[in-house]
Amino acid sequence: MSLYTENEEKWKQLIDIDYFTHFVKVWVTFNAWYKNHFPDATSDRDAINTIQEQGNSIKHRFKGYLTGEDEDSKIFRQNLGHLKYTLTNQNIENRGKRIYFESFALTVDRTQLRQDDRKRNIDYLVEVKLRRSEVHEVIANVTKSDGTLLLDYTHTNYDENDLRAFSDFSNSLSAAQQEYIIGCFKRATPHQNIQILTTDPEDSINMVSCKFKNDPELIFKLTIEILYNLRNVLFHGQIVPDKQTNKVYEPAYNILKMLLD
Repeated sequence: MSLYTENEEKWKQLIDIDYFTHFVKVWVTFNAWYKNHFPDATSDRDAINTIQEQGNSIKHRFKGYLTGEDEDSKIFRQNLGHLKYTLTNQNIENRGKRIYFESFALTVDRTQLRQDDRKRNIDYLVEVKLRRSEVHEVIANVTKSDGTLLLDYTHTNYDENDLRAFSDFSNSLSAAQQEYIIGCFKRATPHQNIQILTTDPEDSINMVSCKFKNDPELIFKLTIEILYNLRNVLFHGQIVPDKQTNKVYEPAYNILKMLLD
């Protein structure tokens, strides 16, 4: 046995960079940035929502990297494509939902979460209540002009099939009323699965290994949401810290670091 075999094995263990720790450090820096810039945010979730919706330096720099022709912009897009690739090849879930660019849910316009309408003297109400970004309560009511409730539905999940299976839905509502309340229900959707990938060369942004739809605003919101979900599963100990998962946090770290540099 060679005199240096033991040393070789020890050095091998130090070859891989620990991107879990690097990501934690860069997220703490990001956290300090948004606490300073958005002091009225009541939680991390609230701050992320604000970053996604309002103009800010992080969003401005992100969009600049998407369309820039300088070397940093090319590296940034390469990292974004690499993040998409690693998430495709490594199944990471947060609260039962897979984190990847192929199909990921974003919270939609919160002003649409309450649908209150009247048609032919019938009142229709659908309201989705969120706790942070998660559905807390779903209400669907159909009321006659004399105050009689035709439908009095409450659930903890946003689930159209559950509403349709509710006894009063089929027993108390006409076909037209059923169709109308379902329309209200769909307009109040709290989350929407985003399809950001495309094969259209004429209306896309090239991420080296893939193409995203040419919608910088949507790409920004989706990327920030994915980074936030990667933060959550790491901070809450929900991932297996192996080599494959470490590869996911490499581009995640690089993207966030470039936005903060």
